[in-house]
Amino acid sequence: MGIGVPNPALSSQYFKSLPVITGTASDNYAIRKSTPVEISILDNTNSKYWLGSGWSDPGAARTWLPLTLTSTWTYTTAGWITPNIQYYVYARSWDRANNFSTTYSTAVFVYDNQAPASILLLPPTQTGVTWENSLLTISGTAQDNSQGQVKTVSYAIKNMTTKKWWSGSDGKFNVSSTTGAWNSVPSNQITNHTGYSNGSYVDWYVNTNLPTTSMLTTGTTYAFCAQAGDAVSPANVQTVFSTGTFTWM
Repeated sequence: MGIGVPNPALSSQYFKSLPVITGTASDNYAIRKSTPVEISILDNTNSKYWLGSGWSDPGAARTWLPLTLTSTWTYTTAGWITPNIQYYVYARSWDRANNFSTTYSTAVFVYDNQAPASILLLPPTQTGVTWENSLLTISGTAQDNSQGQVKTVSYAIKNMTTKKWWSGSDGKFNVSSTTGAWNSVPSNQITNHTGYSNGSYVDWYVNTNLPTTSMLTTGTTYAFCAQAGDAVSPANVQTVFSTGTFTWM
Protein backbone atom coordinates (compact mmCIF):
# COMPACT_ATOMS: atom_id res chain seq x y z
CA MET A 1 0.00 0.00 0.00
CA GLY A 2 1.34 3.43 -0.82
CA ILE A 3 0.34 7.03 -0.23
CA GLY A 4 1.44 9.91 -2.41
CA VAL A 5 0.92 13.67 -2.51
CA PRO A 6 0.86 15.86 -5.66
CA ASN A 7 3.97 17.78 -6.61
CA PRO A 8 5.98 18.98 -4.69
CA ALA A 9 7.26 15.70 -3.34
CA LEU A 10 6.01 14.30 -0.06
CA SER A 11 9.39 14.90 1.55
CA SER A 12 8.76 18.66 1.38
CA GLN A 13 6.71 18.48 4.62
CA TYR A 14 5.16 21.93 4.00
CA PHE A 15 2.46 22.69 1.42
CA LYS A 16 0.70 25.92 0.45
CA SER A 17 -1.60 24.29 -2.14
CA LEU A 18 -2.90 20.76 -1.72
CA PRO A 19 -6.30 20.16 -3.41
CA VAL A 20 -6.17 16.34 -3.06
CA ILE A 21 -4.17 13.58 -1.46
CA THR A 22 -3.51 10.53 -3.61
CA GLY A 23 -2.12 7.04 -3.36
CA THR A 24 -1.95 3.51 -4.72
CA ALA A 25 -2.74 0.02 -3.42
CA SER A 26 -1.47 -3.41 -4.35
CA ASP A 27 -1.59 -7.03 -3.11
CA ASN A 28 0.11 -10.30 -4.00
CA TYR A 29 -3.29 -11.75 -4.96
CA ALA A 30 -6.10 -9.23 -5.39
CA ILE A 31 -7.41 -6.07 -3.78
CA ARG A 32 -10.94 -6.24 -2.33
CA LYS A 33 -13.50 -4.85 -4.77
CA SER A 34 -15.69 -3.05 -2.25
CA THR A 35 -13.98 -0.15 -0.45
CA PRO A 36 -10.49 -1.62 -0.80
CA VAL A 37 -8.77 1.41 0.69
CA GLU A 38 -9.24 3.28 3.96
CA ILE A 39 -7.54 6.42 5.15
CA SER A 40 -7.36 8.13 8.51
CA ILE A 41 -6.62 11.85 8.88
CA LEU A 42 -5.25 13.16 12.16
CA ASP A 43 -5.06 16.83 13.09
CA ASN A 44 -1.95 16.31 15.18
CA THR A 45 -1.95 19.88 16.45
CA ASN A 46 -5.31 19.43 18.18
CA SER A 47 -5.38 15.58 18.51
CA LYS A 48 -8.57 15.18 16.44
CA TYR A 49 -9.56 12.75 13.65
CA TRP A 50 -11.50 13.73 10.54
CA LEU A 51 -14.89 11.98 10.46
CA GLY A 52 -15.76 12.83 6.84
CA SER A 53 -17.90 15.87 7.67
CA GLY A 54 -16.40 17.14 10.92
CA TRP A 55 -13.77 16.47 13.54
CA SER A 56 -13.82 14.08 16.48
CA ASP A 57 -13.40 15.18 20.06
CA PRO A 58 -9.76 15.58 21.13
CA GLY A 59 -8.18 12.25 22.04
CA ALA A 60 -10.88 10.12 20.36
CA ALA A 61 -10.09 6.76 18.76
CA ARG A 62 -8.82 6.65 15.18
CA THR A 63 -11.46 6.88 12.46
CA TRP A 64 -11.07 5.14 9.07
CA LEU A 65 -12.72 6.52 5.92
CA PRO A 66 -13.49 4.03 3.11
CA LEU A 67 -12.46 4.88 -0.47
CA THR A 68 -12.95 3.34 -3.90
CA LEU A 69 -9.97 2.45 -6.07
CA THR A 70 -9.20 2.33 -9.78
CA SER A 71 -5.49 2.44 -10.54
CA THR A 72 -5.07 5.06 -7.79
CA TRP A 73 -7.19 6.60 -5.06
CA THR A 74 -7.79 10.27 -4.27
CA TYR A 75 -9.34 12.20 -1.41
CA THR A 76 -10.18 15.90 -1.56
CA THR A 77 -8.85 18.26 1.09
CA ALA A 78 -11.88 20.56 0.78
CA GLY A 79 -13.61 21.00 4.11
CA TRP A 80 -10.88 19.76 6.42
CA ILE A 81 -7.51 21.29 5.59
CA THR A 82 -6.65 24.43 7.58
CA PRO A 83 -3.51 26.59 7.72
CA ASN A 84 -1.06 26.22 10.61
CA ILE A 85 -1.98 22.59 11.35
CA GLN A 86 0.23 19.50 11.22
CA TYR A 87 -1.56 16.50 9.67
CA TYR A 88 -0.88 12.79 9.71
CA VAL A 89 -2.55 10.83 6.90
CA TYR A 90 -2.59 7.04 7.34
CA ALA A 91 -3.62 4.62 4.57
CA ARG A 92 -4.34 0.90 4.55
CA SER A 93 -5.73 -1.57 2.00
CA TRP A 94 -7.84 -4.74 2.15
CA ASP A 95 -7.53 -7.85 0.01
CA ARG A 96 -10.31 -10.23 -1.06
CA ALA A 97 -9.69 -12.43 1.96
CA ASN A 98 -10.45 -9.40 4.14
CA ASN A 99 -6.88 -9.05 5.33
CA PHE A 100 -5.72 -5.46 5.76
CA SER A 101 -2.24 -4.01 5.82
CA THR A 102 -1.13 -3.68 9.43
CA THR A 103 1.80 -1.41 8.59
CA TYR A 104 0.15 1.81 7.50
CA SER A 105 1.51 4.03 4.80
CA THR A 106 1.87 7.42 6.47
CA ALA A 107 2.33 11.01 5.31
CA VAL A 108 3.11 13.89 7.67
CA PHE A 109 2.81 17.49 6.50
CA VAL A 110 1.86 21.03 7.47
CA TYR A 111 -0.55 23.09 5.40
CA ASP A 112 0.95 26.59 5.41
CA ASN A 113 -0.20 29.44 3.16
CA GLN A 114 0.83 32.23 5.52
CA ALA A 115 4.07 34.20 5.18
CA PRO A 116 6.33 34.90 8.15
CA ALA A 117 7.04 38.45 9.32
CA SER A 118 10.39 40.13 9.91
CA ILE A 119 11.16 43.06 12.21
CA LEU A 120 14.11 45.46 11.92
CA LEU A 121 15.87 46.20 15.20
CA LEU A 122 19.03 47.89 13.92
CA PRO A 123 19.06 50.51 12.45
CA PRO A 124 16.18 51.86 14.55
CA THR A 125 12.91 52.12 12.64
CA GLN A 126 11.61 55.32 14.22
CA THR A 127 10.97 58.07 11.69
CA GLY A 128 13.44 60.94 11.84
CA VAL A 129 16.30 59.06 13.49
CA THR A 130 19.77 60.39 12.66
CA TRP A 131 22.72 58.03 12.31
CA GLU A 132 26.24 59.30 12.75
CA ASN A 133 28.33 56.13 12.79
CA SER A 134 29.40 53.72 10.12
CA LEU A 135 26.77 51.20 9.22
CA LEU A 136 28.38 48.02 10.52
CA THR A 137 25.36 45.78 11.09
CA ILE A 138 21.72 45.37 10.20
CA SER A 139 19.79 43.07 12.51
CA GLY A 140 16.32 41.97 13.41
CA THR A 141 13.99 39.09 14.12
CA ALA A 142 11.52 37.07 12.06
CA GLN A 143 8.60 34.94 13.15
CA ASP A 144 6.34 32.43 11.44
CA ASN A 145 3.17 30.72 12.64
CA SER A 146 3.63 28.03 15.30
CA GLN A 147 3.79 25.18 12.75
CA GLY A 148 5.85 27.12 10.20
CA GLN A 149 9.56 27.62 9.76
CA VAL A 150 11.44 30.79 8.83
CA LYS A 151 13.82 29.75 6.07
CA THR A 152 15.10 32.98 4.51
CA VAL A 153 15.48 36.66 5.37
CA SER A 154 16.32 39.41 2.87
CA TYR A 155 17.03 43.11 3.24
CA ALA A 156 16.90 46.14 0.95
CA ILE A 157 18.30 49.67 1.32
CA LYS A 158 17.07 52.66 -0.69
CA ASN A 159 18.61 56.10 -1.18
CA MET A 160 15.48 58.26 -0.93
CA THR A 161 17.10 61.11 -2.91
CA THR A 162 18.30 59.18 -5.94
CA LYS A 163 15.57 56.50 -5.58
CA LYS A 164 18.24 53.86 -6.18
CA TRP A 165 18.44 50.60 -4.26
CA TRP A 166 21.59 49.11 -2.80
CA SER A 167 23.16 46.14 -4.59
CA GLY A 168 25.26 44.11 -2.16
CA SER A 169 26.96 42.26 -5.01
CA ASP A 170 27.90 45.46 -6.86
CA GLY A 171 28.60 47.54 -3.74
CA LYS A 172 26.60 50.45 -5.14
CA PHE A 173 23.24 52.22 -5.01
CA ASN A 174 22.57 51.44 -8.66
CA VAL A 175 19.29 49.50 -8.91
CA SER A 176 16.09 51.08 -10.20
CA SER A 177 13.08 49.02 -9.14
CA THR A 178 9.50 49.44 -7.97
CA THR A 179 9.71 46.29 -5.85
CA GLY A 180 13.13 46.73 -4.21
CA ALA A 181 16.51 45.10 -4.70
CA TRP A 182 16.69 42.28 -2.18
CA ASN A 183 19.92 40.96 -0.70
CA SER A 184 19.91 37.62 1.11
CA VAL A 185 20.95 37.29 4.72
CA PRO A 186 23.51 34.43 4.86
CA SER A 187 22.00 31.27 6.35
CA ASN A 188 24.71 31.11 9.02
CA GLN A 189 23.54 34.52 10.26
CA ILE A 190 19.98 33.33 10.84
CA THR A 191 19.70 31.69 14.26
CA ASN A 192 16.78 29.88 15.84
CA HIS A 193 15.58 31.86 18.84
CA THR A 194 15.95 30.14 22.20
CA GLY A 195 12.81 28.19 23.11
CA TYR A 196 11.51 27.75 19.56
CA SER A 197 12.54 24.30 18.33
CA ASN A 198 11.09 24.45 14.82
CA GLY A 199 12.62 27.73 13.64
CA SER A 200 9.37 29.68 13.84
CA TYR A 201 11.19 32.57 15.57
CA VAL A 202 14.72 33.58 14.53
CA ASP A 203 17.32 36.28 15.11
CA TRP A 204 19.24 37.51 12.07
CA TYR A 205 21.99 39.99 11.26
CA VAL A 206 24.08 41.19 8.32
CA ASN A 207 27.59 42.61 8.67
CA THR A 208 28.91 42.23 5.11
CA ASN A 209 28.02 43.80 1.76
CA LEU A 210 26.69 46.96 3.43
CA PRO A 211 27.32 50.58 2.40
CA THR A 212 30.47 52.05 3.91
CA THR A 213 30.65 55.56 5.36
CA SER A 214 31.98 56.92 2.06
CA MET A 215 28.91 55.58 0.23
CA LEU A 216 26.44 57.40 2.50
CA THR A 217 25.68 61.07 1.87
CA THR A 218 25.30 63.61 4.67
CA GLY A 219 21.73 64.87 4.93
CA THR A 220 20.34 62.04 2.82
CA THR A 221 17.52 59.81 4.06
CA TYR A 222 17.77 56.07 3.57
CA ALA A 223 15.01 53.48 3.85
CA PHE A 224 15.66 49.97 5.13
CA CYS A 225 13.31 47.06 4.46
CA ALA A 226 13.35 43.45 5.64
CA GLN A 227 11.29 40.49 4.47
CA ALA A 228 11.14 36.83 5.49
CA GLY A 229 10.24 33.63 3.64
CA ASP A 230 9.23 30.23 4.97
CA ALA A 231 10.11 26.59 4.23
CA VAL A 232 7.23 25.98 1.82
CA SER A 233 8.12 25.35 -1.84
CA PRO A 234 7.48 27.80 -3.43
CA ALA A 235 7.88 29.91 -0.31
CA ASN A 236 5.31 32.17 1.30
CA VAL A 237 7.17 35.50 1.31
CA GLN A 238 6.33 38.54 3.38
CA THR A 239 4.75 41.29 1.24
CA VAL A 240 4.19 43.96 3.93
CA PHE A 241 7.77 44.76 4.80
CA SER A 242 9.31 45.90 8.05
CA THR A 243 10.61 49.34 7.08
CA GLY A 244 12.56 52.06 8.81
CA THR A 245 14.22 55.28 7.69
CA PHE A 246 17.09 57.36 8.97
CA THR A 247 18.97 60.45 7.87
CA TRP A 248 22.76 60.16 7.65
CA MET A 249 24.50 63.02 9.46
